[in-house]
Amino acid sequence: MHDRLSDKYFDVSADAVRSKISGWHEYKSAIPRPLLALVFISFGGLLAFDYIWFFSSNNFRFVMSDTVVLVLFLAFNIAAHELAHVAALRLCGRKIDKLGFKFNYGVLPAFYVRMNQVLLLSRGERIFCHLAGLWTNLCVVCAVVIAEYAGYSSMSLASAAYIFLTMLIMNLLPILNTDGQKVVTTFLGVEKPKNIKSAGSLLKTIHVISIIAAGAIVLRFCLSLLLLFRVG
Repeated sequence: MHDRLSDKYFDVSADAVRSKISGWHEYKSAIPRPLLALVFISFGGLLAFDYIWFFSSNNFRFVMSDTVVLVLFLAFNIAAHELAHVAALRLCGRKIDKLGFKFNYGVLPAFYVRMNQVLLLSRGERIFCHLAGLWTNLCVVCAVVIAEYAGYSSMSLASAAYIFLTMLIMNLLPILNTDGQKVVTTFLGVEKPKNIKSAGSLLKTIHVISIIAAGAIVLRFCLSLLLLFRVG
């Protein structure tokens, strides 16, 4: 709900305010359900494809000359990620509140898009907006992997995609204050917890599984580095 006088947004159920508002009109989704379903299904396919490649790839290598490629690849994906959030919200007929920069947990630098108007959308559209950045990143990596299989991608670019997938998992998994968590809490219809202690039992279980998955990916990356140094 949007209070236009104070310009504040409130995450409340329709049933809680339905009796207090006259002239109630049911919201109609701007994006057809079949299209939303296609996006969600394709996201699952991209996720599986990219991380199967991540765990099965044995061609990882990185030298100092690859640094420029890595920085450009990361910069492109960060920009594409945030612009995807903006585009998704616009497709739903809404606009962003702010585009900025912050430090997650006071340490990790990150750009962000503040999307308060996402609260005015249907559940499916809210998931779509939160998922848009991750979906775009997985598409970029998928294109690099396909190009590698076809012989059109350089080793430097493939290595950059490999490193990026290791970093992406921190925003992908439903840990505190990530796109993954926003997707999960929206899907379950629960409020975002302020900390792990305040999370419900289901969210705590998801957090534990997420941490194990993140550990497996980081371990795989470390093993790749170890093999790289041994070969070198």
